[in-house]
Amino acid sequence: MEERQVVKTGRLDKWLMKEFPALSLAEVYQWLRKGRVKVNRKKCRHDTRVQKDDTVQLFVPSKNLKNYEKKGRTNKMSFTVLFEDDSLLIVNKPQLLATQGGLGVEENNLINQVRYYLHNSRATIALANRLDKGTSGIVMMGKTPVMNAALYEAMKKQQITKKYSVLVHGNVTKKKGSWHHYLRRRIRGFRPVMELATKDEPLAKEAKATYVVKKQFKQYALLEVTLITGRMHQIRVQSEAMGHPVVGDVLYGIKDDKKIIRRPFLHAQKVFFTHPLTEKNLAIEAPLPDDLVKFLKNI
Repeated sequence: MEERQVVKTGRLDKWLMKEFPALSLAEVYQWLRKGRVKVNRKKCRHDTRVQKDDTVQLFVPSKNLKNYEKKGRTNKMSFTVLFEDDSLLIVNKPQLLATQGGLGVEENNLINQVRYYLHNSRATIALANRLDKGTSGIVMMGKTPVMNAALYEAMKKQQITKKYSVLVHGNVTKKKGSWHHYLRRRIRGFRPVMELATKDEPLAKEAKATYVVKKQFKQYALLEVTLITGRMHQIRVQSEAMGHPVVGDVLYGIKDDKKIIRRPFLHAQKVFFTHPLTEKNLAIEAPLPDDLVKFLKNI
């Protein structure tokens, strides 16, 4: 057992995340569930607020704790660069690569790969958008504090148009339309998920998107979805709510899909925006990856 003193008040799961940057989200909840973490000798929930000078007991081998303390580094690069200048980097993220390690995701994640690509520079990298691990496609990030702030404002003011290629189950009879829901975040099975909510519920956030059916297959429909808001898992939750879950999405959709495709058929394919610093109009596209092209050919 090892004991550590809390210096700053906050949630227990976030304290663990800061103490052990290489700890995965699943491991955080596993430790808590199995009683490997106690605060002042008592078992606690993930959302327990620890106070300054509380004592956290960790029932984990010391050598493991040392490994979890190491911030991830990697010496590989599996993404491709779509656009780059001195302040902005836009890449095509492959499937099954985590975007970042903020919750202790494995060290081989996109942010660490970008740091390697930039020769481990101390550039102030900030993500303008995030993709789920199973989602491929465009990720935008600033490399300077000025660009980071400008991208944040552009996203906030909905000045960046993001389009996704999405394959869903069923026959979508209305060939174009819009989705408008309210979503809230909760924990299911020790992982964060989104669910439908009402406008007046606490922490509910508005989620809006439009879609166009690009091709209707016998059992599936290929959509181009344009996000108006950017909520976690938004397309996956909203398409399922409309009765057309994303193919391959076993979290919100059909469990048996794992037998036909290894990840959700979801690809961030296009972005259109005005460069915040140069004021040039940019249209960036990431081609549909080979696994999704092959799946379409087979259906």
